[in-house]
Amino acid sequence: MKVICIKDVIMNTDEKNGKYSGKQAFTKGKLYKARHHTTTLEDPRTPVKVLRANNDLNDLHIIKHCYEGADNAFFKKHFLEVKN
Repeated sequence: MKVICIKDVIMNTDEKNGKYSGKQAFTKGKLYKARHHTTTLEDPRTPVKVLRANNDLNDLHIIKHCYEGADNAFFKKHFLEVKN
């Protein structure tokens, strides 16, 4: 699956000792390859499905939570799915 960034994403500037603090992670207008992945988040015994993509800094980021009741405000604000 591919997604297009519709608004630049800047890494959180209040992150303590973050080496990417304040740097641009995703660029408006750029296509990114995204893949679904099953991982654990808060509860290590409960796997959940997420959508991940490599950013401009070549780090893998969760950009969308794909389960019922998930808050996907970040994804809706910054990305659109590209239909093939």
